[in-house]
Order: sequence, then structure tokens, then C-alpha cells
Amino acid sequence: MEDFRPRLPEYQGSVEFQDLRTRVTNDLLPLHSTEAADTLARLFIGHASGEDWLGLITRRPSFGPDVVAKVGEMVQRALGHEPWQYILGEVDFAGLQLKVCPAVLIPRPETEEMACMARDILRERTTWLPAPRILDAATGSGCLALAMKRWFPGAKVTGTDLSEEALTLAGENALRNGLDVKFVHADLLRPPPPGVQGNLHLILSNPPYVRWEEHQLMQPNVLEWEPHSALFAPDEDPLAFYRSLALWGKQLLVPGGMVLAELNEALGDETASIFTAAGYLNVGLARDFRGRIRFLKASLLCG
Repeated sequence: MEDFRPRLPEYQGSVEFQDLRTRVTNDLLPLHSTEAADTLARLFIGHASGEDWLGLITRRPSFGPDVVAKVGEMVQRALGHEPWQYILGEVDFAGLQLKVCPAVLIPRPETEEMACMARDILRERTTWLPAPRILDAATGSGCLALAMKRWFPGAKVTGTDLSEEALTLAGENALRNGLDVKFVHADLLRPPPPGVQGNLHLILSNPPYVRWEEHQLMQPNVLEWEPHSALFAPDEDPLAFYRSLALWGKQLLVPGGMVLAELNEALGDETASIFTAAGYLNVGLARDFRGRIRFLKASLLCG
């Protein structure tokens, strides 16, 4: 594939702090607003130098050739629409430092919002504490599973995914954060494998839910870099993962157990109807911080 990224003059030699910040910001302006470009400049310079931003703006150091070259490489990658999270190789999520790569979706603020919703649900269900049993189906980076284990150290948490690369990364994230979470290879479109135990209190999931017809609305940094297998639902049945998720819940949840899932805002009512038809009660939709229908909550029985 031909590379259409603009080729920048090499970042080389020693450069003063403000001069480097200005150059990075200017080089990124073809793709970003001034504010966004400056934010990326701060991220790249901080990551390449290994120093926090407050220390940098206080000291305003001169950077040597190694740091300058690293920053230049990051800028070049960003001009190819590569997400900054992949460039840095990590992202903050619910107080965790998680490794990310193109094998997994980048955890979004909406997904962190769902994690907080799950936390609040568990805190209200005092009979489930201190050891709730939780499943994160389609775990990706492990972000939801690991957030639950961080907030509820006594919880028994399992994460599943079809991608072996994702499971490997999720395991690395568990080790990195000192959290004991079990990760199991599983296809959400098939029955739960033996490694996924029942009597669960809560199933979380952020499954693929984007319809291919919506791909033209997506930004290049998402469409060209993030795994399509984790983004797009089957063309023939965009709600296939939710039909299966409802079945997993009926097989794995205790009475009163809950499913909490992220969904396509254009298919909220259709998604809810799947769980209602499957016999769930208290089926409801919730909006994200942007005001969009984004989450489904459903109880197996009135809890």
C-alpha cells in the first residue's frame, strides 16, 4: 500500500523545549486543531523524555538527539492516522495503566462510564459482596474485567475473547497492574466453554456493534487501525452478539443477576427487545455522558 503521509524534515540534533513543542504542534496541524495538536505534542514529548509535563514546563530543558528523534517518529506515525494510544502503547482506564495495540480496541470514555455503572450496581447489591462473580465477555484489553477486580478485590472475575492476541495482552495488563483475573478463549456467538463458570452475578460486555453501512461515518484513525473484528457486527444480523449474550446470561447468571452491555445508539430499542423476549425483567436503556443511548441493563429475574 502506498504511503501518502507527508514526509517531514528529520527531527534531529538538540532542540529547546519550546521550539520542539511548537514544531510538533505545527507539523500536526494538517490533521488536528491547534488545541488537539498541542495536546499531542505534550503527550509525545512527555513520553519520549520520560518526564511529567509539570516538570517539563517548569524546567524547559533542552532535549538531546535521542529524545528529538523519538518525538519525530511519533509525529510521523500520527500523520498516518495512527491513534496516539497505539503510538504511546498505553492508556489510562479507571485508574489502571493498560497496554494497547492494534489487536484490541482502544478503551473509550463511554466504556469507562459503563465500568462505573457496574461498580455502582455492585455496591448497591450488598448481598453479592464482598465476592461478586463477574464475567467480561469480549474483553479485548481486559479493561472492564480489570477495573472490576481493582474496585472489588474479593471478586472472582473472568474475561473472554475470541482473539488470542487480545487474551495475551489482557493477561499482560493483569500482571502489570497486579490483578488476578482469569482470561478464557471463547466465541461469544457460541455456547459458553467449560472454562466459563456459572452462578454469576454480573455479565459485562462491549461486543462488536457497528454496522458496516456506518463505516463511512468513522474517522480514519478508527477505521484504518482498530480491529474490525472487534468493531463490526455481522452484516446479516447486526444484533447477533446480543442474542447470544442474552443466552449466555440465562445459562450463567444467578436469579437476579444482571447483564450490562454497551450498544449501538441506533439499535437501542431492538437490542432491549431481545432481552425482553428472552425473559429478562427490568430491561432498560441508559444514556452516556454525551446524551446518546449507549447502555443496556437487564435482570434475569427481579432482583
